[in-house]
Amino acid sequence: MELYLIRHGESEGNRTGRDIPDCPLTNLGEKQANLVVQGLIDAEITHILSSPLIRTLQTAQPFAKAVNKPIFVLRDAYEVRTLESCKGARLSDLVEQFPEAKFPEDFEPDGWPYPGKETPPIIMKRAANLAKHLKQYPDDAKIAMFAHGTLNNYLIKELIGLTDGSDVYFRQENTCINWLTITEEFTRVNKIGDINHLRELSTAQGKSI
Repeated sequence: MELYLIRHGESEGNRTGRDIPDCPLTNLGEKQANLVVQGLIDAEITHILSSPLIRTLQTAQPFAKAVNKPIFVLRDAYEVRTLESCKGARLSDLVEQFPEAKFPEDFEPDGWPYPGKETPPIIMKRAANLAKHLKQYPDDAKIAMFAHGTLNNYLIKELIGLTDGSDVYFRQENTCINWLTITEEFTRVNKIGDINHLRELSTAQGKSI
């Protein structure tokens, strides 16, 4: 299985530094999401997965449209939250904004509960469950999973057997792409934090990558 794990584009929470649990992308984030298409278009993706948070669905949407594939929402792929619990968007609003998305049958219609006050053991258990879910896909699956910076770190460490690596952090820029090959015998890390697809945007802004 080939897993492409992508962080969402710049969100309003990223831009302002404020706690906005389920915030949308900024204009820059939308541009970054469009450039993810270039970064993944040759990967022959077979499955698109996403966190239920709006910023990840917005990031996944341009790619899903480009390859004409649905986005399957993973209920437990939300970002790590250490503050108070809150509530996600109503299902009807999500369906209207993201017609490409397929939600679990038990997805709460009036706003899904977004747990807070997560501790490392709780996060590690969630990452282990996500890794177990991913490993149930066929060997020839090529998965694009849109998620979050902190969750990505926990999930990558789970997938490479570094669950005790509390002092290890993988840099996760907005819309960076992590590429892992996962088999029964081994997990190969091909790329971590790749942002080459943003080169065009960085050049336009006078920055270098």
